Amino acid sequence: MIFGLKKTIKHGKTGMSRTKTYAITKRHQLIDLNQDNVNFKLDFMVQAAGPDNEFQAIVVTQEQLNQVDLNKIEMKSAKHKINGSITANNNKYQNYFLVLKKKDEDSPDFNAEVSVLLEKVEPVPETKPMENFTPAEEQEEAATPLPPFYRRRNFWVGLLVILALIGLFVYYRYFYNKTAVPAPVVAAAPAPAPAPVQSPETQLYKEIAQIPV
Repeated sequence: MIFGLKKTIKHGKTGMSRTKTYAITKRHQLIDLNQDNVNFKLDFMVQAAGPDNEFQAIVVTQEQLNQVDLNKIEMKSAKHKINGSITANNNKYQNYFLVLKKKDEDSPDFNAEVSVLLEKVEPVPETKPMENFTPAEEQEEAATPLPPFYRRRNFWVGLLVILALIGLFVYYRYFYNKTAVPAPVVAAAPAPAPAPVQSPETQLYKEIAQIPV
C-alpha cells in the first residue's frame, strides 16, 4: 500500500507551524520536532486518518536515541488523536523527536497527520544558588568575638601549672639547703721539710774523702 505525503509550513511573526502526513506502520517513524531551534515552546498533534486507528507515540531526545533501544522502550498508546507540548528555554540545544508506530502489528497500515506549532522564546538567565550565600557584611556581624585571654580556660590552667612548678622548685631548694649535712673538712698533711742544700765545694770534699788511699 502506498501512502501519499502532504506537508504544509506556515511562518508567523513569532513562530512557525507545519503539517505533514506520515505512514504509520509497525516500524518506528521518527519526526524531528524542533530541528535547529534552541529556545522554543512547541505544541504538536497527531491525528490518524480513521477514528479507529490505534497507534503508539513517545517523545525522546537525540541523546536518548543514542542510548536506548526503541524496541524496548515503553510508548504511550492512543486512538485516532494525541497531542503534547515541549518547552526549552535553558539556552542549550537539544533535538527532540516524536516516535510513532501502529499499536497492532497485524492491523493495516494507515496515514496520520502531524501538526507542529513552534514559537521561539527568550532563554531564562541562569541564577546562582543562594542557599549557602551570605553577604560579607552579615558574615562579619555574625562572627562571635573571642573573649579576652584572661577569661579563657586555657589561660588559667597554664597559669596554675606554672605556679605549681615554681612552688615545688622553691620548696625543694629551701628544704635541701636546710637539711643538708656539711661535708667534713680534712686537714692537709704538712709537706716534708726540704733536704739541705749543699754547696759544690762541700760535695766535692765528701767525694774526695770516700776515695780509698
